[in-house]
Amino acid sequence: MSHAPTPDGLPVADDTLDARALLEFLHLAPVGLLRMRPDGHILMMNPAAAQLLSHLGFGPGEPNLLDMLDPVSPDLRTLLHVFKGSHGPVFEHYRVNLPEGPDERRPLALAFSALMLPSDPHSLMVVVTEESNAVRLERLRKGWQR
Repeated sequence: MSHAPTPDGLPVADDTLDARALLEFLHLAPVGLLRMRPDGHILMMNPAAAQLLSHLGFGPGEPNLLDMLDPVSPDLRTLLHVFKGSHGPVFEHYRVNLPEGPDERRPLALAFSALMLPSDPHSLMVVVTEESNAVRLERLRKGWQR
């Protein structure tokens, strides 16, 4: 990869992507990233997405995000169904509260954002973030208001 200096002296990458750097970026991203079909079938995901979604359980066969989320949030399936655009945001920061379990490391809530890709109208990019701290803060605030 060749680099050309910028006015401040820092190198800037040319248009050629370093595949190793891209893979490292995707593996170390602090949020879950996945690509799925509109029917919910997951085509690919980074390790953060796999870790966050593991709390929902993977069924047999191809993993399907909508099937995993139906018990806690069937609304996401409806949001995808009613989206009529060819590309763009389908939903943003949609929070799903998860049932609590005995494992304290289990997330209390996940937030999902989905974008229909302009380069491929048959797949979506989904970002998954953990919302446990926000849920805990909301519970504290409710306790203070009593």
